[in-house]
Amino acid sequence: MSEETSAFLSDKFMPARLPEVCAPRKALLARVGDAAQDGFVFVSAQGGSGKTVTTLLWLRESGRTPIWIGLDSYDNSLAVFYKQLATGFYSLQPDNENMRGVLTDPAFSATPVEHMVRLLSEMRPPEGLYAVVLDDFHMITSGEILKSLPLVLRRVPRSFTVFLLSRGDIPEELAPLVKNEEKDIIRRERLRFSEAEIRQYFNSLGLFLTPDETRFAYMATDGWAIGVNAVAMSGPVTQGGGHDFAHYFEAQGWNTWDSELQDFCMRTSVADEFDTELAAALSGRPDAPKIMDELSKSNSFLSRLHTDTYRYHHLFQEFLQGRLDQSGIDTNGLYKTVAGYYREHGDYSRALRYWLLSGD
Repeated sequence: MSEETSAFLSDKFMPARLPEVCAPRKALLARVGDAAQDGFVFVSAQGGSGKTVTTLLWLRESGRTPIWIGLDSYDNSLAVFYKQLATGFYSLQPDNENMRGVLTDPAFSATPVEHMVRLLSEMRPPEGLYAVVLDDFHMITSGEILKSLPLVLRRVPRSFTVFLLSRGDIPEELAPLVKNEEKDIIRRERLRFSEAEIRQYFNSLGLFLTPDETRFAYMATDGWAIGVNAVAMSGPVTQGGGHDFAHYFEAQGWNTWDSELQDFCMRTSVADEFDTELAAALSGRPDAPKIMDELSKSNSFLSRLHTDTYRYHHLFQEFLQGRLDQSGIDTNGLYKTVAGYYREHGDYSRALRYWLLSGD
């Protein structure tokens, strides 16, 4: 990608990186591939269920080139949403001057749907296969977006498959995009690990479970990906404890970590994402890059977004922030550190947000 093109792209276009060891879920990936044949896949499940990792694994296996857009509440407006989508498509053909002209047109914000349709019409016939992934689609509740999106997506070339990853059900406005509800909508039950898959995953890590241990791991995690990973990283499977992620992780994972690693994670959890510089400032650890690299490789709770920028899984971040509140650590001071970091780097909106969180 050229430097000129990358100037259009923010961190929102960078998917999380896969852990070095992933569960071998061939049946699930085959199910995703079957849905992808219809050109539209809606994945609906709660956080920690494995939506992102499953999609990334399928993309890797299929060899498709992805446009990945991580959505947030600021994208829930017509102009911002379609600007993001248009930017993603333009990134595939950065030398297409007609697409660039549409994207940079000052009138884009006034008529974003029309400009998005124009931009798609200016695409040269794509070579190869592609995917458009809109992650955290539950953040999009705008009626204008939901009503116009089927019209726009029908104009996407047939060489693309569209994935919408959401914690909610598919909005009724998107029903026209679904050709076969049973096939094209992958719900939470499909993402659950079976006992056989848990056993296979543990085997791939060199951890061999008895049938009783496998059954307990399934019962303790209810088959959800983040819970299965918590069990896997905690060492020997022991019975006892609760069935929710926070309770189980505290008993089986957190309590096995040394206090310095716990302190590092709690302090860095105040930031939604962080690079090695910010992590070092928050933790006071000059070896922050090494810690972050090792954590991201050993589990899925810390994901490397790109280069040296990382993000905790939201369930783990919530767990860490809860522990931080109980720790006696100066949380307001940590928020001020984040605010100062963003101010120094010219990101004044984020700086203001964290300064307000500091209560000052």
